[in-house]
Amino acid sequence: MAVTSPAPTASGTPRAPLAPGPQGRAIVRALLRIQRSPLDAMDHYAAHYGDVVRFDLAGGVVHFVRGAEQVRHVLVSNQDNYGKSNQYELLTRVLGRGLVTNEGPSWQRQRALVQPMFARRHLAPFADHMGRAGT
Repeated sequence: MAVTSPAPTASGTPRAPLAPGPQGRAIVRALLRIQRSPLDAMDHYAAHYGDVVRFDLAGGVVHFVRGAEQVRHVLVSNQDNYGKSNQYELLTRVLGRGLVTNEGPSWQRQRALVQPMFARRHLAPFADHMGRAGT
């Protein structure tokens, strides 16, 4: 598939191309598929559109991101470019400002505190359990 260069922004820098995804009535079918089985839906849409899939919804845009490099891009290499949506504010009322809901320097401090627990030596004893839970 050929991808054309996106139109430049007002500042003259190129705009990144939008990720592909279902359009029109196919979005309603997609939402039903996601509701029934989110993981199967991710597999289905990744097979059709690739590792980054865009869903234009009435309330905004949602992306499915799959694939080690794509996830690393969002969560590690360019995390400052991807803020949490306003919906996380609702979660904050219930969960407080923890790793799931927090952002910025406060999140970085929390993340640094728990990082040692995710070392391979700590996770290895749980690998079989996690594998069984995922099937």
